[in-house]
Amino acid sequence: MKLYTVFTVASIAGAVAANTTCRALVLSGGGNNGAWEAGLLHGFVNAGNPADFAYDVVTGVSAGSINALAFAGWEIGKEVEMAAWISDLWKNLKTSDVWKDWTIGKVAGLTYK
Repeated sequence: MKLYTVFTVASIAGAVAANTTCRALVLSGGGNNGAWEAGLLHGFVNAGNPADFAYDVVTGVSAGSINALAFAGWEIGKEVEMAAWISDLWKNLKTSDVWKDWTIGKVAGLTYK
């Protein structure tokens, strides 16, 4: 079992044992899903009550983990600012920010031994 799964389950179990509410958000992976999730969260916090989106536990896989990391950098109560920041991050992201071509060329890079 992965460490983040153990942490998530332990956090939820602790909230249940204390008879309190624990809000958890699990974000999926898959390239453009990260941008979609950021846009969705931006819409939620700006159209609804931001306090409804103050999660106790946030986890994700692949692109979702990037968004989960963004959540970790913001205090509870700063959901509007967080959503704007992560939405802008995805909106301004370029391929060159995450992908670097081989200096010796793509074909040579793939066949290099």
